[in-house]
Amino acid sequence: MEDVLGCDLVDRRTGQPRFTREGEKLLCYARRILALQDEALHALSTEPLSGRIRLGVTEDMTSSGVSCVLGRFTRLYPAISVQISVAQSGVSAGRLDRGALDAGVFQVFADDRRPDDVTLFEDSLNWVKSPELALDMGRPMPLLAFDVDCFYRDWALHRAPLPGAGFRIMMECASIAGMTSAIRAGLGVILLNGRHIEPGFDIVTDHFPPPPTSPVSFAPVRKRAMRPSWP
Repeated sequence: MEDVLGCDLVDRRTGQPRFTREGEKLLCYARRILALQDEALHALSTEPLSGRIRLGVTEDMTSSGVSCVLGRFTRLYPAISVQISVAQSGVSAGRLDRGALDAGVFQVFADDRRPDDVTLFEDSLNWVKSPELALDMGRPMPLLAFDVDCFYRDWALHRAPLPGAGFRIMMECASIAGMTSAIRAGLGVILLNGRHIEPGFDIVTDHFPPPPTSPVSFAPVRKRAMRPSWP
């Protein structure tokens, strides 16, 4: 799309707003197009859909455009019961594989994507800390981890070379708001995707294992292999 229009639509610098000024203009047109599509479908559909969809999402997705899409979907198809479960990516992926969900919108590393995943967008992964936190590589590094099901944490502790004297878990919290507060307070270092890096956070590149070279595939839409649970 950028090649066709001859301008940048997305600001890809870490910690910057996602859309450029031109991207915001295109987004307004896209919303108007989708609204007209919804209106046409609602006016011309002769047999309204009904049933149930069980969807697993992350906390990130509840505060992103996915919520707007779900809101529009429920208004367009009021006879479909939508049940949304908010959990860590690894939890939603496991529930989807077990058949407890019909679809999931969550994060995976790019190398772990499956052939039938639909990737909504990608993001970088960075080691982040507060400028107030002094790193002492001779002691175990205080690590901020979302919780025991966090696949960032699993990579840092079990799949990557440990820095210096290794890590110690300083704080576990499933909420991104709680984690950004902990970073600002200088409680520890954390693996964080670019969209959550705030101005004033330090991105650490020395002494730590480089995050996966492939960017995080943020929010692949993954459906389970079985037929969805329509009544």
